[in-house]
Amino acid sequence: LEFADQKEARRVKHTLVLGYDNLDVDSIIRALVPPSITEITTAFETIGHIAHLNLRNELLPYRNLIARVILDRNPKIETVVNKVGKIDTTFRTFAMELLAGKDNYAAEVREHGCRFQFDYRTVYWNSRLQEEHAHIASLVGPRSVVADMFAGVGPFAIPCAKQGAFVYANDLNPASWAALVKNIRLNKLPAGRVSAVNLDGRLFIQRLYASLVQHHADTQHASSPSPSSTTPAGTEIACLAPYVFPTHVLMNLPASAAEFLDVFVGLLAAVPESARAAISLPTIYCYGFSKADDPLADYRERVVRILQAESLRLPDVMAVRPVRDVSPHKLMICAEFRLPEEVAFRAPVPTSTSTS
Repeated sequence: LEFADQKEARRVKHTLVLGYDNLDVDSIIRALVPPSITEITTAFETIGHIAHLNLRNELLPYRNLIARVILDRNPKIETVVNKVGKIDTTFRTFAMELLAGKDNYAAEVREHGCRFQFDYRTVYWNSRLQEEHAHIASLVGPRSVVADMFAGVGPFAIPCAKQGAFVYANDLNPASWAALVKNIRLNKLPAGRVSAVNLDGRLFIQRLYASLVQHHADTQHASSPSPSSTTPAGTEIACLAPYVFPTHVLMNLPASAAEFLDVFVGLLAAVPESARAAISLPTIYCYGFSKADDPLADYRERVVRILQAESLRLPDVMAVRPVRDVSPHKLMICAEFRLPEEVAFRAPVPTSTSTS
């Protein structure tokens, strides 16, 4: 104003009208819902052309209106859905309500040079983990062998394979397994780079290690393995050359991955001591949730208790790090550690019997 006065400028009143096109989505919604609703959260996850909302209860009466605004203000969004109920514990899928746009759930997502196609209604996908996908892929290379116990449609497995790793990728959900097989071809990965498996996570690990142990035993005795019987598609594990034991095991099932750690207890107990030196033990990446006051300590204690391995209490033996905030009081965590020998080769505890 001092500069204007020095130049003898004349002040003119002007009315600036801000309309729909000048406001962001939250401001528009705030103007449309009752003032009694003070917390407006309309953030959404983007899955290709799909916007996935998880609206608070007080916003549900206005969900279609919110969806129309999101559809209008985001040119790349064609379908808007809202999560209904909780995530299914078996296949990690959830019921969803179409709020606006096309009834089309065939999504294509691009992440760090990889392409993924899937039906969003039938598989698990979390776009908020894209940096974690890239982080894990950065840890592997041509000498790596990855066993992905809960692979989904391949967000960890395919980037790792593109880094040159050999990958055993497993998922219990037949729809995820089918999409994984499709995405392996879509990303033009070399034959023999990824073995896609459709099994329970524990059974996958047991069969994978049994197959590799048998291969090494057959090689030692210069005999050929016996042919396997006919099994359903996706349930037989073909050992990938060069027949190396996994260097990395991924366990991205945060709601219950820690419960699957018991599969590693005594996993290789039957291997003769003379043959154990040839078996390399993997680094395990076990993801989970915690609502504790000290979530990292809580998750460390959970892993130690399941594996009964006191050495994992040491920070230089097991690293426990935050991955992302799921909600104000819920943290996603990753525990990273090399499978201890005393766990993998632990002999089964004899069952006591009583006589009468």
